[in-house]
Amino acid sequence: MLGTSLPTLNGKLSEIYEPNVPHPSQRLDLLTDAHKAGIATFVAIAPVFPEVGYAGMLKVFQAVKAAKPMTIFMEPVNLRLGIAERIAERAKEIGVEMDMTVYDGGPAWAQYAIQSLRDAERAAEATGQFARLHLWPDYEALGSKKVVTAQENPEAYLKWLRSYWNRVSEWPGKTKEK
Repeated sequence: MLGTSLPTLNGKLSEIYEPNVPHPSQRLDLLTDAHKAGIATFVAIAPVFPEVGYAGMLKVFQAVKAAKPMTIFMEPVNLRLGIAERIAERAKEIGVEMDMTVYDGGPAWAQYAIQSLRDAERAAEATGQFARLHLWPDYEALGSKKVVTAQENPEAYLKWLRSYWNRVSEWPGKTKEK
């Protein structure tokens, strides 16, 4: 089985967030070529950058469909390990001005993360890949009491999160066809 991350098809965003990583088109070609060669694939549409939005995410889901991934993982940018500082530093290095508000770890980040997860569901549904979608909602941040109680329907929100926290992904020899 072969997989790669592919958070965006936008090379400029990739340059900011993922320096020294193959261009998104190269990773997409890798997945498609592997599938054509009979190799099972998976893709991590992760981390999804705030600038990608639903339209950008939909493009990624449409593009990876040809590789017929067994599982499509998706995660918003995770704030652990100083990622916000590295993003700010890289943007400054290449002369790109960025709004870093979403990376403060507060309500703006939670709103972006939840919206990104919901957008992934919409994009997976729109491309016929929902059954293969495995979201990675951050347990500590998105499952915190503060974030849960801020939701319109906290019980439904927690049920939604738990459905992904407990999900078992498809792998060769373990997949049930639907």
